[in-house]
Amino acid sequence: MKKNNNGSELRKRAEEQHKKSGVAADIRCSEGELQHVVQELSIHQIELEMQSDELQHAKHQLEEALTQYTALYDYAPVGYLTLEGNSTIRKANITAEKLLGRDRALLIGDRFIRFVDHKERNRFNTFIERVFSQKEHLTLDLLLQDEEVAALSLPGRIMRLEAIASENPHECRLTLSDITRQRQLEKENVGLNNQKKLWNKTIHSLFDNFQDPIFLLDRDCTILAANQAFCDMVGKTLEELINTNGLELLPPELQKSRRQRVEEVMVSRKPLFFEDEQYGEILRSSLYPINEDGERLLVIVQNITKTRVIEQKLKSQEAFNQAIINSIPGVFYIVDHNGQFVGGNDYLREKIIGNSGADLDRVKVLDLLHPDDREQGIAVLERLIDQNSPAEPFEGRLIQHGGPEYRWYLAISHQAVIDGVDYIIGVGIDINDHKAAELALIESEERFRKLFESHAAAKMVIDAQTGSIIDANQAAAAFYGWMVEELKKMNINQIIVPSDEEIQQNIENASSRHRTADGSLRDVEVYSNKIEANGKLLIYGIIIDVTERKRLESLADGIIVTDTQGTITSISPMALILFEAKD
Repeated sequence: MKKNNNGSELRKRAEEQHKKSGVAADIRCSEGELQHVVQELSIHQIELEMQSDELQHAKHQLEEALTQYTALYDYAPVGYLTLEGNSTIRKANITAEKLLGRDRALLIGDRFIRFVDHKERNRFNTFIERVFSQKEHLTLDLLLQDEEVAALSLPGRIMRLEAIASENPHECRLTLSDITRQRQLEKENVGLNNQKKLWNKTIHSLFDNFQDPIFLLDRDCTILAANQAFCDMVGKTLEELINTNGLELLPPELQKSRRQRVEEVMVSRKPLFFEDEQYGEILRSSLYPINEDGERLLVIVQNITKTRVIEQKLKSQEAFNQAIINSIPGVFYIVDHNGQFVGGNDYLREKIIGNSGADLDRVKVLDLLHPDDREQGIAVLERLIDQNSPAEPFEGRLIQHGGPEYRWYLAISHQAVIDGVDYIIGVGIDINDHKAAELALIESEERFRKLFESHAAAKMVIDAQTGSIIDANQAAAAFYGWMVEELKKMNINQIIVPSDEEIQQNIENASSRHRTADGSLRDVEVYSNKIEANGKLLIYGIIIDVTERKRLESLADGIIVTDTQGTITSISPMALILFEAKD
């Protein structure tokens, strides 16, 4: 602030403030000069206080301006640098720090040319020399790529440099703008323009060589262009068609409706497709608006008479095939490699899913399997898809009507390739009753096996034709002294002692003498029955040891044998006679 400019104004304001303060009234002095001095001092004091306030306000404004300048400088959208003549960096803002990829503290004192690509450094040096020598505002676009980036074979960035000499003759100010993306867009635009030219040539070529009739109309249905196929369809030359009304080529009964369709496309700016019959042919027309104002319309006409006939045949064939599939007395299914249904019959929908209108696209085959059968189902699916294995049977339980009941099915599946895509096609037959009978048989056989193996009496199963021992229980092993596996390798002839002519009789049902593993002979009675298993005749025999009874029967004396409790365990024939007992 300069007093010469503002002193009189400040003096005037100080005098007014002094009058309002009333300080003169408190000075009790008769001397006029003293009163005048005091008044002057008071006014001057007020003047100084006002100057101080204005100075503080000016200081505050300067601080705010400095802060704002610093923020604008540091966070400007372009990089700001102050360079010396040898490109040494003296000042840099935050944006320059980001553009150069270096901390500002490291940038200060570094040379800017180090960030310039080696091939561009001569251009940069010439640019800086002109800035300092001509004192002009100059612009240069060049590639920035420091040594570290180049060593990593990373792409550099294109920067636009704008420089002007500063008040200091040894420094200049430089701005950096990253125009890499701008240059890329410029190249892309050049490429797009070339593509556009090529596209226009291609469109004209396609229009001329399009096999289906195609023509161009304006809003009044005037024909502006047409290809040879359209000329052939209507039996006129291109010269005869250009600038004529396209509606006049239609049967009279179609002209009004066709005009309405043209107007509909013109207004909606959306394509329209429809079919109608013209002179005994079914034609499909496609109307396309080709510009934003809707003043042009591209029309493609396709004769689909043969296509419709084929479609009708295909529908009939499809209905016939579906009828055959639905007549299958079981599940028919087609699934993709993820186990997702893509097709099936009514049996699948009604019996398994429980919904005749079910959308199979939302159902997976594994979701219908019993949880205990899913792992096996996944393995079969993977083998069929990944390994291209042959048709494979699979027994599993399928949910019925959405649950909770499950029934057993036998499924035969194989891989099929349709339109280059792998699918699995199969048929599943309900075997629940057969499976129940099979499980019951298995349980029965298991019970028989347990009874056979754990029974206290010695038991054997013998081949009726050869005499080979098929099976024996633990009681037989204990009685004969051979292990079960050893007995199963033996023939009954190795055990029976009687003569050859008696062997067959002894096998089936007789009293005879058998040899044990230790070479001793035991008198036995065999109670047997013939059974048939897997088409082979077998003899199921129970062997009773009667050695002791035979011994007692041979004695003339009456002998009674008891256990420690006095219970009679055996008795001789003579004892029976003596005690007049029958047995």
